[in-house]
Amino acid sequence: MDDLFVRGRRILARPGTAGKADTLRLFLDSAETGHEQSMASAAKLLILSSSDEADNIEGLKLLIGAVPKRSVAAEVLLGRVYAFGSATTEVDGAETRRHLISAAEDGEDEASYLLGGMFGMGRGAEQNLSLARRYLHEAVEGGRCP
Repeated sequence: MDDLFVRGRRILARPGTAGKADTLRLFLDSAETGHEQSMASAAKLLILSSSDEADNIEGLKLLIGAVPKRSVAAEVLLGRVYAFGSATTEVDGAETRRHLISAAEDGEDEASYLLGGMFGMGRGAEQNLSLARRYLHEAVEGGRCP
């Protein structure tokens, strides 16, 4: 595992919010080497911790760059970004489904859980209770309990 990524995770594990800037810098430095976990983690900090448009754009670029590297974490976060929108991204059900289905196929429980909700409620997808049950069952089987 990349040393910069590990150092960043240790800072995040500390109580409080101090150190987020240091963590982000470590993740961004590691992301420059192509480390997909760092790319997804930096993107998450940029998108979820800031309402600044430039931060959201940088985070979205990192996520899009991590997807071809088969980063399941990036797929889930992109699915969330398209499901709920961000400062720079419109809600897009088709993109949400595309990213979450890809992550669910790779065994990501959170993606299965989110898909179950989408299909169950008919939000971002046509309501399909059979698919909703299937995805929620996968999420529970994988350890994701609502």
